Amino acid sequence: MLNILIPSVIAGILTALSLPYYYLPFGYVAGFIILLHHIYKNKRPLLVSFVAGLSYTALSFYWIVYALSNYGGISFPVAVVLFVVFAVAFSVYQFVIFTFVMTKLKDRNYSLLAVPFVWTTLEILREFFPFSGFPWNLLGYSLSYIDPLAQITSVGSIYLLSFMAMLIPTAIYSAHIYKTDRAYISVFAVFGLFMAVFLWGKDRIENLPISGKSKTVALIQANIDQMDKLSSEATVDLEITLKYLTLIKQALQYEPDIIVLPEAAIPIFPLAKEYNGSLDELFFDGIKNDHSIFIVGFDNVVKDGEDITLYNSMFLLSPEGEIIDYYNKVKLVPFGEYVPPPFQIFQSLFPYLQGYDFSSGEKPKVLKYQDLSIIPLICYEATFPIFVANFPEGNLIVNITNDGWFGDTPAPVQHFEMAKVRAIENGLFMIRSANTGISAIIDPVGDVSIAMGINEEGVALGGVALLERDTIWVKHKETVGGIFIISFIIVLVLIFKKEEEVKIGLSGKAKKFNKGKGTENS
Repeated sequence: MLNILIPSVIAGILTALSLPYYYLPFGYVAGFIILLHHIYKNKRPLLVSFVAGLSYTALSFYWIVYALSNYGGISFPVAVVLFVVFAVAFSVYQFVIFTFVMTKLKDRNYSLLAVPFVWTTLEILREFFPFSGFPWNLLGYSLSYIDPLAQITSVGSIYLLSFMAMLIPTAIYSAHIYKTDRAYISVFAVFGLFMAVFLWGKDRIENLPISGKSKTVALIQANIDQMDKLSSEATVDLEITLKYLTLIKQALQYEPDIIVLPEAAIPIFPLAKEYNGSLDELFFDGIKNDHSIFIVGFDNVVKDGEDITLYNSMFLLSPEGEIIDYYNKVKLVPFGEYVPPPFQIFQSLFPYLQGYDFSSGEKPKVLKYQDLSIIPLICYEATFPIFVANFPEGNLIVNITNDGWFGDTPAPVQHFEMAKVRAIENGLFMIRSANTGISAIIDPVGDVSIAMGINEEGVALGGVALLERDTIWVKHKETVGGIFIISFIIVLVLIFKKEEEVKIGLSGKAKKFNKGKGTENS
């Protein structure tokens, strides 16, 4: 059994170590070669993939335990148990189903062609299911920090980079198994493809024209402790508000066009002022100025008679402190911002599941003011490639978040990398303001011009340009998806056609054998 478990654990760990925060270059390649070997050689391939998935999940998602035990009102042992449940579900979804499909494709010569398609298809499904989706730590992020390679996401999103990533271990494993000229040629072809993409990406980084109207931006990172944000004490709320007003005053000295505060920054409800007391007047009077508009995250209460609806919202405020427009978050975090219906029976057991659930906004919308058309992404929404691409046309992306839930774990770094790729996919500047970091301005090729790291506090100034969103991915995503589907169908036809030929050949041999045997017996 150890000869199964140990390689499986190693495969999962190597794959996880390729992700942001760890950045082990191409570690996933060795991990997937081990996994593919056991899929085709081991008598228990599903067990191998399950264990690999568990070790991968433990290393890349352990921050869930940190968030639950530190801020969810759950003891550490219970948080670990809940995480194990999550790890089992994730391992089955991404790893076991992948292996199950591959084992059903009997002819290894052709089924290896399906490896990148099957893996990438499962990743795409994760954008939509379960619940509101969970496209966190897609395989493409193991390569996206290599900026020239990341440029291919402007053509086919992070999913294309995931597909490409799977080509490397598949080609190397094929060459190792078959040792034929065709297998060796496939390895050189894959490396040639990567070199071509790298050179194209390098050229894109150096020569992409950026000529839109410029805006100056001030990012506010107050580094509020998460326990203070969860506090219901009026004195704590006042301290938070005053801290932000102090930082805003610093920013206003530079007269930026836009000042951005993070998700749920100020503990007031702009559309339900009766709940705010004096904080509402204190904040909105304190931000009045002659030049700068504000983008601020609020927990937003909307009243309809006696009915109360709670949203996680991004507000656009004028220099006079008036509400221009707001966006209600559409993609909510399951078990963080709402409890999915099948699990509401557990609310009495876990305090953090109790209270009001956030409601989802109706649909994506842009926030407009003068020449600005802002694509608003609140926290988790920056992880969804297709969702972001489906926003109405905008000329600037603003991502506000509070990653204070995760402390110094890999989660804030992973989250930042995903947001960076959205800027490349959409060909726009992104302004990112995070409570505890990482706040940054990211350009359309993923270059970070200014940034404030985790647990820093202050104001960062930088510039952006308002651009047209014209990448191949955004303008032709349906065509890109269609090419992927058609290619996958062709591969499946080849596989099943080959399997049918093998069956016919075996059937013919059996007939000859039986005929000879019958003649011999007579």
